[in-house]
Amino acid sequence: MDVQRTIIEPHGGKLINHELIGIPREEYLDMCQSLSSLIILKWNISDMEMISCGGFSPLIGFMGKEDYKSVLKNMHLANGLPWTIPITLPVTKEDANRLNVGDEIAVYSSEGELSGIIQVEDMFEYDKQEEARLV
Repeated sequence: MDVQRTIIEPHGGKLINHELIGIPREEYLDMCQSLSSLIILKWNISDMEMISCGGFSPLIGFMGKEDYKSVLKNMHLANGLPWTIPITLPVTKEDANRLNVGDEIAVYSSEGELSGIIQVEDMFEYDKQEEARLV
């Protein structure tokens, strides 16, 4: 029997891989010492890992406001690609007040383990009542 193997295209057509290895990884580990830090919940670390390994392709990071609202309202990313679950990084007001768009942040678990580095690309507040109406 002749078995034909095919590779399934990743959602959105491109597999995202942000995992660092080798010299780039070592450089980023050294750089973490000088970055602002953020402690996030295990759930959010899991989301970050799924983004970095391509499990949430085509997302290249946590969703910004445009994608977030589009997913809630239309179940599609702002570019029209189907997506049903918002993938965002909630932070406390205190953390939000010390972060700025463009900042690179070293992200840690509550146990103090470095989970990665993110760049803040968008910051927004969401209205839980509005979110409940859209869902």
